[in-house]
Amino acid sequence: MKENSRGIYLLIIVMYFNLLLPIISLFIRRVFQFAAALS
Repeated sequence: MKENSRGIYLLIIVMYFNLLLPIISLFIRRVFQFAAALS
């Protein structure tokens, strides 16, 4: 039972990571564009 719940938590973490990754990459791209515009 404990092992199964740990697997579910891992799955939730992976799902959240997959959701956040495009947002983070977009934000980083914006920051780089802003830095390039300043210099």
